[in-house]
Amino acid sequence: MLENTSTTAADQASYAEADHTSGEGQEPFTILFVCTGNICRSAMAHYMLQDALAQAGISNVRVDSCGTSDEEAGNPADPRTERILNDLGLTAKGHVARQLNENDWAQTDLFLAADVRHIETLRALAPTEINPARIRMVRSFEPGAANQPETNLRMADPWYGDMSDFETTREQITAALPGIIEWVREASR
Repeated sequence: MLENTSTTAADQASYAEADHTSGEGQEPFTILFVCTGNICRSAMAHYMLQDALAQAGISNVRVDSCGTSDEEAGNPADPRTERILNDLGLTAKGHVARQLNENDWAQTDLFLAADVRHIETLRALAPTEINPARIRMVRSFEPGAANQPETNLRMADPWYGDMSDFETTREQITAALPGIIEWVREASR
């Protein structure tokens, strides 16, 4: 069974002391959502978190997204992702899917994986100096996720389904947003 990616307050403090350099006058804290093609899950989470941070009055945070695959690189967000975002008063207009690259390791403070295979890919590709607390599952921030195995925290790929699958993805992201925002607040102290 895969280990849980939840971190404690002590882990967050350790991460903040060792790796995080964001603060007033410094580089922004950067969060990178990762899925397969960067047109559904990670793109949706990207724009939803960006909005939630603005609503919470949190600045100096950069949100981005990418895919582990290059299949969709250069493509816009899936039209169903755009529809979900539009229903929330958001847009992914101008979104261009991209693949994870070497620069992401140095430029990202927190990697948020949509599924188990994405977190496994991130762990396999991560340079040895990367603190494991920087790589998490999106849903590990949901209430009650602390004791769940990673296999229970996966976000199924809605690309293969219909609008109800995209709505499920939206609900899962929505449930994780307060935890992500709290984590950012704690890590930025």
